[in-house]
Amino acid sequence: MQAPLRSDTPEGMTTLQVATGSRWDALELMDALPRYRPHLVQKGRSEWIVVASTDADAASLAEDLRTVVETLKRRRPLGHAELLLDDGTSEHLN
Repeated sequence: MQAPLRSDTPEGMTTLQVATGSRWDALELMDALPRYRPHLVQKGRSEWIVVASTDADAASLAEDLRTVVETLKRRRPLGHAELLLDDGTSEHLN
């Protein structure tokens, strides 16, 4: 996966991104994160980015994203999912 999308995040807000190769996985992930005002970006034919924002700290948001992915994985097989961090690093979520 590539580096995170450029973000013009307002001061005091944290934005994290989850990249996935499945539109359905991305939509399900987005539906599970309503309090983070998520939106979906298609970067390529098979690359989808769920962008989640909050005024909480990045660590709290990242932990919530990990928990949501774990919950989704218990319900059904989940394709590739990767947490994209602002510093250009990434973390595989499955």
